[in-house]
Amino acid sequence: MVGRQRWTDFSFNTSVLSVRRWSAVLLAMALCGCITESTPAQDDCDGCDAARPDSAADASPGPDLAVLDAGPPDRGPQDQGPPDQATFDAVVIDATPANRCPTPIIERVLAGSILPLGAYALNGAPSADPDGDVVAWQWSVVSVPPGASVALAEAFANPERPEAGGTADDPATPFVGAWLGRPGRYVFALSVTDDEGATTPSPECPGEAAQIALDVGLEGDIVVVLSWLGEEDEEPFDSEGPDLDLHVLHPTARAWDAAPLDCYYANRTPDWGQPGLRGDCEMMTDSSSGAQPEGLSINGPEDTTAMGAPYRVGVHYYRAESFQGGVFGAARARIRIYFNETLAFERTQVLATTDTFWDVAAIRWTSDGGAVVPIDRVIPQMSDDVLPVP
Repeated sequence: MVGRQRWTDFSFNTSVLSVRRWSAVLLAMALCGCITESTPAQDDCDGCDAARPDSAADASPGPDLAVLDAGPPDRGPQDQGPPDQATFDAVVIDATPANRCPTPIIERVLAGSILPLGAYALNGAPSADPDGDVVAWQWSVVSVPPGASVALAEAFANPERPEAGGTADDPATPFVGAWLGRPGRYVFALSVTDDEGATTPSPECPGEAAQIALDVGLEGDIVVVLSWLGEEDEEPFDSEGPDLDLHVLHPTARAWDAAPLDCYYANRTPDWGQPGLRGDCEMMTDSSSGAQPEGLSINGPEDTTAMGAPYRVGVHYYRAESFQGGVFGAARARIRIYFNETLAFERTQVLATTDTFWDVAAIRWTSDGGAVVPIDRVIPQMSDDVLPVP
């Protein structure tokens, strides 16, 4: 703010200079010429050195303001004072430090492999502003695989078909959901705005947008993918949400939730087949909130005819309650089963609450390939026993 104020309390009478502080603002006099009625030139000035402040404390302005001598004002008859007193004007200039630019930062919340046909959370919450707060996050798509589609949404309109899109991203939240339609590399960018209106990147803040590259693919002769959304989860792509667990049983298993023949989050890489990786199950991705799908794969599946039983696929509603209090309600789960990167089975089911178990399907495998036998049985809680295929 720039203002002008006439002062008659600053006086000079050949040897005395009195300086008054007003509201913690120190008014400093730049006495490059004598303060007289006629403001003489420097060469004509006698005694100017004596009129300069004796210390830095007398001359320095406050931390946020600079003070400049604006020269003597026009004086009217009412302003005439004693011959040894002069008045002057001062200009106070706001010297508050300039706003500093915010920095966009993307947290990589995706663990393990990234599977196609899934909705993933992009998280810009770590973005920072050195002298304030980040108040807006703007996401954009930089590149996608040839022929691929991608949708960014604050929430998807149809949880069973997130590829159809949903509500537009809300820049006031750091999260956005990204639907990745097919294998390949997807690149996303993030710019941010602080509470002073500065945006990075922009002409004002020429930094770079943050970027993240997601490589999407399917690896395995059998790949099982579970995705889900809480029906009462208002922020489906943050770090909080209903927790569902994907299970795949070996043909000789006799119980769910028991190592080594149940492949799930607590038994991620069981050794099922011959020594080596052939015939083993591997957890590709894990999620405790639905912000990304869970996936399990089997390379070189065993012949289930020789085993006398199929592989089994199940989903357990592990936790419906929020760590912050309250519940997320029912969860809408979606299972996809791929054989050699080709979708062989897809089914959706609603799981009501904690401990609900979905006995999804059986997988038969021979040297000729695989076949899925739907079961689609929902029970109130996970059974210790593996129920027979209907």
